[in-house]
Amino acid sequence: MARYLVYNLSGELDDISYLFPNERLGRLAALAGVEGVAVDVLDRANLKDLLAFGPGFMKNLGELGFADSNEQHAAGVREEAERILDSGCTALFLNLWHGTGFKFSVDLACELRRRRRDLAIYGVGQKIDWYKEHILRLTGDSIDGLITGLGYNAARHLLRGGAAADCPDFITQQDGRIRINRRETLNVDDYPAATYDPAVYRQIAAKVPLYTITLSNQACPNRCVFCVRPENYGRVNVRRDLRSVVAELRHLRFERGVRHFRIEDSTPPPQAMTELARGILASDLAGQISLSGFARVDSNSREDFGLLRAAGFRALFFGIESLDDENLRRIRKGTSYRAIHDTLRAAHEAGVATVGSFIFPLPRETRATMDNTLRRLDEIRPWLDSLLAFPACVYPPTDWGRNPARYGIRLDADYIEKFVVYPLKYLLPLKYWPPAPFRYSVMGCDLETMDFKRDVFGVYDEFTAHVKELGIPFIPDYYYLLAEIMGQDPVAATRQLVQAMIARDYAAIRQALLPG
Repeated sequence: MARYLVYNLSGELDDISYLFPNERLGRLAALAGVEGVAVDVLDRANLKDLLAFGPGFMKNLGELGFADSNEQHAAGVREEAERILDSGCTALFLNLWHGTGFKFSVDLACELRRRRRDLAIYGVGQKIDWYKEHILRLTGDSIDGLITGLGYNAARHLLRGGAAADCPDFITQQDGRIRINRRETLNVDDYPAATYDPAVYRQIAAKVPLYTITLSNQACPNRCVFCVRPENYGRVNVRRDLRSVVAELRHLRFERGVRHFRIEDSTPPPQAMTELARGILASDLAGQISLSGFARVDSNSREDFGLLRAAGFRALFFGIESLDDENLRRIRKGTSYRAIHDTLRAAHEAGVATVGSFIFPLPRETRATMDNTLRRLDEIRPWLDSLLAFPACVYPPTDWGRNPARYGIRLDADYIEKFVVYPLKYLLPLKYWPPAPFRYSVMGCDLETMDFKRDVFGVYDEFTAHVKELGIPFIPDYYYLLAEIMGQDPVAATRQLVQAMIARDYAAIRQALLPG
């Protein structure tokens, strides 16, 4: 009899969101149940298992290179493989995370393959969005295939015993040759809502009680040059039926006691959040829940932010990237400084905290574009509650990755091999990050002599110093919800959680977010 295990180990706790219940894993489990397949979710990104592994194990994992090992790590992989095989599973949905979680998962897949050649192992998750088929080249025959995007079409096909050759949204490798199957438009409402039943999702009580909700199939019709989403999720956005979204929220609120939710769509369909707010206010959810989520200025500038606030929206994350119109045109962002200014002001004045995300510096950033962004940052400061910023990252499925020379980017000869295992240490200052395996022109520097730490990290430090002078904090949107859970000011709550993550003090995180 087929028995599936849905598995996740995120590795080092680089962001508190790793501890949220994983909707995609829950949906995969629910889908297996509908198809009559026995299933369990083993999600190690929870506070009980982190305490069991211990900070020493995670520190050791974080310090290992991708190809490196030592007895502590090897023993952990062997023990986990034994637990998985003892479960009796015949197939594995393996969530491939970035950083140390990716390393552990790949080593685990290799160990499982060594012990059980017949165990089917399918990769899912964010790492596939970023690197796709290149993961198979890196991992040999340890993984049977990769599911792209949300992948519920592919998962159903595999759960029904379908052949890999016919599986949609699937990448395989045979005899060293990569095969990328057809992409199929997904309607999320064709699939069951995620299960968080503790009999299936066994670690759910040790997860932070902030749940994600989707409003669509997460496809994106836009063509931003830096974004992987259209390549993986498609460009045909299929909205969920409002009734199914409200029903899911009601089940989680009244059956599981959940009060805090994050909208997961990076491009919510226009007016979808306003429609959701009306649905909440017309139901018994009114006054019962708090939400945050993504938003795009071009797609969501006309949402009724006052209605969102009344329905419980606390914060929205806007991908701004730059405040210079020439920069925005070059990255095909589809918006303008004036639209950014007006949208942030409308949301903030309605009482919704605004979080702006910047890519700084962008390829071909100049002193003039930088000064323009800094000047305009002063102008929007009254309506910008928080700001997140990182230098540009170049991923293979993007236009930057496919056509680097067009944008003043040069990829190292071993770019894929290095970047697929590049450690994104979000909690540490950039000076502790290794140089990226690519380079791009900033401030007119010559690519031949360009030094990543000097030329990219240097102007990044200038930018963030100005942000600090303006007094803009670094708070992701979902930290406003965590602050509610903790009963604290968002700045204080963020500082407390970040300090605990840096110290690997999992007990302090548990006390702050799961005090019961």
